[in-house]
This record gives sequence, structure tokens and C-alpha cells, in this order.
Amino acid sequence: MMKIDRRELLEELSQTNLWKNLSAEEVRVYLLLIICADEIRGAGRLSPEVLERCLGSNFTMDQLQKALHELESLSLLRLDIASAGWEIGFRFL
Repeated sequence: MMKIDRRELLEELSQTNLWKNLSAEEVRVYLLLIICADEIRGAGRLSPEVLERCLGSNFTMDQLQKALHELESLSLLRLDIASAGWEIGFRFL
């Protein structure tokens, strides 16, 4: 288990200037994950319904996948995407 500090995650992102390399979609997804993560576990799960409600119906599944994989490649989080229903699980690193 890894307890997270939301403020610390955001400060780390801004202090390393990593956010300058992220697209608007990637920033939106990262902020959503920070908000939805369980602070004690440092992880969470989001259903397709929550994703659509929070990101909007115009946010495509391709945009979501690209954003998630970019965040993972930058070692900001680890993903667990369930193929049935596109539910995503994530854990901050």
C-alpha cells in the first residue's frame, strides 16, 4: 500500500516541468486520476460511465488510451485496463 498526497503529486509534476510535455488531454486525465484515487491505497478504478461523465462524451476512447499510456510511459502511474467495459485501474508510482 502506498499513501499518496495529492498536493505532492501536483507539485512534483510542476517542479519537474513534466507538465509542459503533456497534452491537454493527458493533463485532464492525470488530474481526474488524482482526484479519484484512494489516498490510502494510492490507487483507484474508474468505470466507463465515470470517465464519460468527467471527461465528456467528446473525449474518445483513443484519446483516453493514448493519454493513459503516455502517463504510464512517464512513470507517473501503472495501469490495469480491463477489456470488458473499458474499466481502468491505476496506481500512482
